Amino acid sequence: SSGINAESQSVLFSFLAVSYDFLCEQEVLGAPKKANTKCKFEGMFLPKGLITQKEVESAEECSQHCRKMEMCVAITYFGVNRNCWLKDESHDQPVGTPWSRAKNATSYVLANCDTNEISGGMISFNLIHK
Repeated sequence: SSGINAESQSVLFSFLAVSYDFLCEQEVLGAPKKANTKCKFEGMFLPKGLITQKEVESAEECSQHCRKMEMCVAITYFGVNRNCWLKDESHDQPVGTPWSRAKNATSYVLANCDTNEISGGMISFNLIHK
């Protein structure tokens, strides 16, 4: 006997049925990771490092919320539902999937953005945002 009763198996299988693999198009395993120095990543989201999420009107408003939080270093903004993910430094490299493109995701690593970034769809902020 495996020690798992029918009720436990049902709960386990129910949980597995709603799991999603958002990383299905990630790079081949074992490929060396490159350091990112870009600011903006269109059609991509930042896995891990989620501090909180909010509904906002724009990526610029999302970045303003990030600037108010000392541990926030990056954002992902979803244009379809105006969802804003605030990320800490433990976030992974940007990932592009059919899901992130369908949600019109755009991610920004704030330390890599210049103060001359275009607002209105992009972000503009002071590099000293803490």
